[in-house]
Amino acid sequence: MSGEGPGEGELPVLKHLDIAIDAAETGPAPIPELAQAFSAVSRRLRWWQRAVEELPQFVHGHANAEIIGPGGLEVRSDVTVGVTLMAPGITYPDHRHLPAEIYVVMSEGEWRKDDGPWYEPGVGSLIYNSPNIVHAMRSGEKPLLAIWCLLSP
Repeated sequence: MSGEGPGEGELPVLKHLDIAIDAAETGPAPIPELAQAFSAVSRRLRWWQRAVEELPQFVHGHANAEIIGPGGLEVRSDVTVGVTLMAPGITYPDHRHLPAEIYVVMSEGEWRKDDGPWYEPGVGSLIYNSPNIVHAMRSGEKPLLAIWCLLSP
């Protein structure tokens, strides 16, 4: 990556994007290739934050974007492929949604399902969340980057 910081009007959390991509580029195959492909499109994405009024640190410490889907670079309604970026020390709170979901772990971080314990799957791992299961993730000392896919119900 170029080491550029966020541009005018960009979300402050995006200052962690290059760091997260650089970390992914040192992961096991095929994560470096996926990181390079993501890097090539990352500045063209429309980044947004999930509003959770009672968690202002979370709101300002994360961003999501669609790569493929209703708001993505390729508009589709049958599948959504997106990305989540989290600053260090941020927990993406428990949430659930009807579509099944698959994450590709691009950087270090911890994950949880239902009331289970936190675990670190490792860079390059795939995480499957069945429809409507409660799940969460959190970053440690480094930013967390994950690519996700929501499968239409």
